[in-house]
Amino acid sequence: MPPVGGPYGLPPAGTEQASPTRIRARAADRSVSGSNRKKLLILGAAGLLLLALLIFAIVSIVNALRGDDTGRGATPGSTPGADGIIAENISPLELEAGACILGFDAANVSADVTTVTCTTPHNAQLLATTSLPEDADFPGEAALNASGDELCNSVPIDEDAAAGYSGLTLTQVTPTSGTWAEGDRRIDCFVVSDEGNVITDTLLAE
Repeated sequence: MPPVGGPYGLPPAGTEQASPTRIRARAADRSVSGSNRKKLLILGAAGLLLLALLIFAIVSIVNALRGDDTGRGATPGSTPGADGIIAENISPLELEAGACILGFDAANVSADVTTVTCTTPHNAQLLATTSLPEDADFPGEAALNASGDELCNSVPIDEDAAAGYSGLTLTQVTPTSGTWAEGDRRIDCFVVSDEGNVITDTLLAE
């Protein structure tokens, strides 16, 4: 299959003009240290009950006022709000192919992202994703790059939609030896606009 790109501003992922492979890094686990607690010397059962009821009432009121916003970060496929936002604080490892992303940072691909409807201005879209076998040995950077190139170059681009934007770059994300040891087997192919949140279409052909 010929490489994706050319007149639509999409340099093939396997050519010298393509963006370098982005490295997925995972944040280190954080531990929470305990703190000393002050003993409550006098607190009657009636006082505890009243406090609990008061807290419950406050939480119920706040949740009712917040409405649909409480579920925004739940899943990538949540119902979008009026502003087009589907979900916030989503791990890139949870994204599904086709997801459109607001404010994607290609220099920090491990950061949580915000997904939006593809008609909402955004700067990136996950075009395709695949995973290698869990029991496989680390294949090396060159082999992973080749797999990423193959994935990006096989994506069916909507050429009419892509023709309306300049500065589009195919960006592959592959595991490092460190994240591979942690179980990361995922390879992603993104299209990213160098001009910011200007895309208002899906760039995937149907």
